[in-house]
Amino acid sequence: MFKFNDCLNNRYQLQKQLGQTAKGRQTWSAFDTISQETVVIKLLAFAPQMEWGKLDLFEREAWVV
Repeated sequence: MFKFNDCLNNRYQLQKQLGQTAKGRQTWSAFDTISQETVVIKLLAFAPQMEWGKLDLFEREAWVV
């Protein structure tokens, strides 16, 4: 899993974990090194037991922003 100070896509520096589920989803506060803004990163782990309905909810939430 990810940890404090990891840099995703050479852009998003993880600063604080806001939440985590037993099934591997994580929410982080991160610093966008390009826009110089604080953003929220939500990570969805794909696993054999994943409920695909959760992916639909995840995508819908992403479009709201």
